Amino acid sequence: MDAFNSSSSSSDSVAAEGETFVLAMYVAKSQSNHDRARHHLYIKTVAKQQVSGRFNLATLPPTYSAVRQHSLRVYLQIQQWRHVDLPSTKLGWMLHNDMLLLVPMLQKVSPDNLMKLVMCNCKISCDKNCECK
Repeated sequence: MDAFNSSSSSSDSVAAEGETFVLAMYVAKSQSNHDRARHHLYIKTVAKQQVSGRFNLATLPPTYSAVRQHSLRVYLQIQQWRHVDLPSTKLGWMLHNDMLLLVPMLQKVSPDNLMKLVMCNCKISCDKNCECK
């Protein structure tokens, strides 16, 4: 974890070390790409379930984009503990209405066409008879 300890690390090196750490936590050592590891773990988990079983999204590692932003915030915190002043808005935080808010991720969770399969755009509560079903 050298990148987290150096005050001059690049965002990419911090994100890469953060990604390696998260992949190790989810025992995805054989996967070199975070998104592929996430997909592999999803397939592996679904294969073990009954057809009527519900999938728990919390069992998957966060998306690469979320891990990147979280890693940047961890890096900022470590540097603050070391009394190194770095710009928060370049390290996982954004300024909105004079408030500092965390950046959850910069990419979409999934493509729009997949999201339309999961949820509808109904203005009222959706039921069995909804045309989106």
